[in-house]
Amino acid sequence: MWAQHDGFKQVVSEAWKSDIFINPMIHLLLKMGSTEEALKRWNWETFGNIFAQIKVSFAKVEKLEQEAIASPTTSILSSLDKERSNLQCLKFLEEVFWKQKFRNRWLKEGDRNSKFFHTLVTNRIRRSHISQVVLQDGSITSDQAQKKAAASDFFKLLYSAEAITPIADSSIKLPPLVSLAYNDFLLTPPIVEEVKLVVSSLPVDGTPGPDGFSRVFFSSCWNIVAEDLYRVVKFLFQGGLTQSFPTLFPMSKWHLSKIDLDRVSWPFLKAVLLKFGFSRSWISIVEQCWTSPWFLVLFNGEATSFFNSERGLRQGDPLSPSLFILVMDVLNRGLHNLFSTNLCKSYKTRRGNLTISHLLFADDTTVFINGGSTSLNNLMAFLQNFNRVSGLKINLTKSSFMVSSARSRIWRTERLTGITRATSIFSYLGVSLSKGKIWATTYQPLVKRIVSRIAGWKAHFLNQAARVTLIKHVLSSIPIHTLAAVDILNKTLTALEFAFADFFWGRSNGKKNLHRVS
Repeated sequence: MWAQHDGFKQVVSEAWKSDIFINPMIHLLLKMGSTEEALKRWNWETFGNIFAQIKVSFAKVEKLEQEAIASPTTSILSSLDKERSNLQCLKFLEEVFWKQKFRNRWLKEGDRNSKFFHTLVTNRIRRSHISQVVLQDGSITSDQAQKKAAASDFFKLLYSAEAITPIADSSIKLPPLVSLAYNDFLLTPPIVEEVKLVVSSLPVDGTPGPDGFSRVFFSSCWNIVAEDLYRVVKFLFQGGLTQSFPTLFPMSKWHLSKIDLDRVSWPFLKAVLLKFGFSRSWISIVEQCWTSPWFLVLFNGEATSFFNSERGLRQGDPLSPSLFILVMDVLNRGLHNLFSTNLCKSYKTRRGNLTISHLLFADDTTVFINGGSTSLNNLMAFLQNFNRVSGLKINLTKSSFMVSSARSRIWRTERLTGITRATSIFSYLGVSLSKGKIWATTYQPLVKRIVSRIAGWKAHFLNQAARVTLIKHVLSSIPIHTLAAVDILNKTLTALEFAFADFFWGRSNGKKNLHRVS
């Protein structure tokens, strides 16, 4: 909203001026702090309370309309046109305000549906509120101070280091893969154009940091902030202090096998990078990214005190996924070694078919094993060894296995692994998996996912043009991954079409509207 005003850049330029030459990071933070205060003052002086202004302007328009009906003079009609224009500008600012609050990426500015945005923001705040917390002693509290303390204690424990086995003392072997030339490339400082390209690639409506500055600010004011921002980037190649604000909110996520970034052992990660051939100079730079952060928890909008971490990779950091992939490559190579050395035997398929030992994508892992006692024991021994050296734990309660209905195999697998059998359909990478014939119920979760997405949109606030946009660009994209992976039944496709049609035609008085046919 600010960036579209003519005086925005002038305010930033004046506030950004500073002759203090200190640590580049502190210098940037001081400039951002003074700019934030200047923009707050300018916002109140320029925009004020736009909601109150809309009420006043709307009342003026109604009064002028009545006067124009009674006496349509040139002066009154001119004042009416001017006030209507002012009201439209205020409505546009209101729309942008709620759009930014909701951070919606699939509706464009100009839809003029502020009530839609307002409703979604209100619902999101209500869903994110945590009313009760179960304490360690099993008691339930609704006190905000106790809830904040419990949340802070949980994350402090989560980021506390545990004793691990040095990777050199384990059986895990890693080949050196990074050449000297590539190490030199990694140590080459980026140029200004590369930093600008990274800033431009950030989502326009992405969540701003705790300082309140988003990508729009840095892009629109690039000529003003570029020099200081680039100095910080070069400074960060020598290490720098970062902060992270993990927001605590209710969520439910189910995986076939769950491994957390929060538990990655720093000594293990450093040893993995060394074994892969990364230079110590580059590792020392990157190490600052995972050892320097301090955290606080935002609980129902209130911040706890800061605490530092002793393990884990910071979620939201663009570097963390790449580092985590290298860590999981250790698991991948270990599993491959188990099957290549016949310590584990893979699941046999028909002759001539491709034999797959395991599938691994980020923290989702599926292992295809024949289920013999020797194979299961060797697999669990390897996973336990991987846990000891990496700090990563596989959540057995969120893992499951599929096997034939023979009770002896089910009992043996549960006893040796501690994992329970999957009694119903489960999903891997968003695709429902099941044993045997595909039924209509197999992909019912896909239909429910689309229906639940529609339910959260408050369709009665949307016109049909907006609904068409959502169907084409959001709903239609949800089943694409599944359709590319498997052939689903026509009955499921029909159910999806009915869901789209019901959303498009809407409801009246709690009943579905008629679906008209051209």
